[in-house]
Amino acid sequence: MKDSIIIKMIIILVIIDFSFTSLVLNVTVTEQDIIYQKTFGGIKRDGAFSLIQTSDGGFALAGFTRSYGAGNKDVWLVKTDTNGLVLWNKTYGSSQNEEARSVIQTEDNGYLLACSTNSYDIGNEDVWLVKTDANGLVLWNKTYGGPRLDFVRSLIHTTDGGFALAGFTIDWIDFVALGNGGGDMWIVKLDASGNIQWNQTYKGEKDERIYTIIQTLDGGFALAGRTTVSSDFNSEIWLVKTDFMGQIQWNQTYQGTMDETAYSLIQTTDEGFILAGISQIQFSLESDILIVKTDVYGSVIWSETYGGSADECTHDIIQTVDGGFAFAGYTNSYNTGHPDLLLIKMDVKGGVEWEQIYGEKEPELAYSLLQTADGGFAIAGISEASDMGEGDMWLVKTNPISGVEKLVVSVLKLNYWGIIFLIIILLALIIVIRKQKL
Repeated sequence: MKDSIIIKMIIILVIIDFSFTSLVLNVTVTEQDIIYQKTFGGIKRDGAFSLIQTSDGGFALAGFTRSYGAGNKDVWLVKTDTNGLVLWNKTYGSSQNEEARSVIQTEDNGYLLACSTNSYDIGNEDVWLVKTDANGLVLWNKTYGGPRLDFVRSLIHTTDGGFALAGFTIDWIDFVALGNGGGDMWIVKLDASGNIQWNQTYKGEKDERIYTIIQTLDGGFALAGRTTVSSDFNSEIWLVKTDFMGQIQWNQTYQGTMDETAYSLIQTTDEGFILAGISQIQFSLESDILIVKTDVYGSVIWSETYGGSADECTHDIIQTVDGGFAFAGYTNSYNTGHPDLLLIKMDVKGGVEWEQIYGEKEPELAYSLLQTADGGFAIAGISEASDMGEGDMWLVKTNPISGVEKLVVSVLKLNYWGIIFLIIILLALIIVIRKQKL
């Protein structure tokens, strides 16, 4: 009789435990599924560096194409609906190389693209700004630069109705003489018609690059990238805060034991900043993702690295509607030997809430991330999974955050300890049964 009761208790415990585990796993799978992914391209290499959600709820992707257009590589702008279906696409360029690094939607529902060009340049490489209407037809275009190599990496709206471009400018003579540098950070402030209001360069010891710019809550600007130290050739993250006219108010460098570079910067709701980039072993391809959170004056509050045995990288970080953060990039540590898209959601202190890896057997790279109006995420980059070409523009749309992800993490941890607890109970019951039989 006692044996029968004990056996029934064991069966009940096992049923409860496995039922609970099944429920958790079902919820997890549902939340991990993406809504859709789309590729755009031809027989050659195509890709996206910038993604925005447009006023109609769809998306605009900007980057480059080698499959279409007039030259070796042209700017490519692709407009989709909310389901990722192409509404129209346009190429811009001439006989040489052009690519878009950043796109924004303007007040007239048109688009402004910040591009690099070899076709319309004054020097060897210049910045090219292209303004279009809502259907991608060119309204005007302008080039900026001189005899140096001039590159653009970021474009933003400014509160006065104009725009700001950020990138870097390199002197060939300095580049050769210094071995691996000669670059200066460069900002160009424009009015609404693309006319230059002012521009500033920022020099360090050796080689400086801007990869991202934002307008701060006080009306000034913050820019981030890297600076190279002459003594050891290591690069450090460089955060520069300016006033509205580009005059430096303060700057901070963040140095680790390796080469550090920031690719993305945002001002957080507490008026501080968060930078995302990489920490890389010098002269190697091995890197980890580095996230640095600062206060309003650039002093470090916390920093975290994320990575495995191979290399990881991120190019974009955002603050999410719940006050936490999310960043997208790629990983080589948790896949089948090729880079896969990596999306990580963090809490306000940098703790990982969940992470997802998306991709096929070929390389997939993420360059731009945004949280969509429905609370989910959209990611753009390059996918080489297609059999047709060397790489395609890639758009991934995920499910909204519903709070289930956090619940899943907590429940799984709870269930793990629950399983251990169940095993201990089962062992104890087995011992009791054996003693009774003896």
